[in-house]
Amino acid sequence: MPSFYIDTSALLKRYNEEAGTEFINTLYEYIEKNNQYLFTSELTDVEFASAVFRLTREQKLTRDTAIGIIYNFEIESDIRLTNIPFHDGIIYQAKSILSSHHLKSHDAIQLASAMEARKYHDDLFFVADDEKLCKAAEQEGLPVLRPREQESINTLSTITGMT
Repeated sequence: MPSFYIDTSALLKRYNEEAGTEFINTLYEYIEKNNQYLFTSELTDVEFASAVFRLTREQKLTRDTAIGIIYNFEIESDIRLTNIPFHDGIIYQAKSILSSHHLKSHDAIQLASAMEARKYHDDLFFVADDEKLCKAAEQEGLPVLRPREQESINTLSTITGMT
């Protein structure tokens, strides 16, 4: 059975209706049906809150809506997310990734965390909506699913048997 690592860029689609939301909701239905978890970095909690509050500063969300989104995320993440904890190996791997790919530090940490999860889950898919990060993940040998791309939607449908 496949496992999935989800980056904050894709995870936001679960709580903010946008292109790719249906893909993420289908992924959640699959993991719930199969009593699985999505892997993510310990960094995701802070990164998620930062992204939501950025949407309030851009006046795309009200502050009350943002607080509600973060509250719902925290409840659901306790049930469906498994955080890959920081340790020296993650930091070392992230630095190595930065030497090879033009990524932001938090994206390198996400990718290093996914590579750590892959050590224990051979059939791991990397789910993200940041193209630079997706390309780096592919170059590091991770199969990538992009929530807004039809090819990834088709792949997820095939993997899950859900449409």
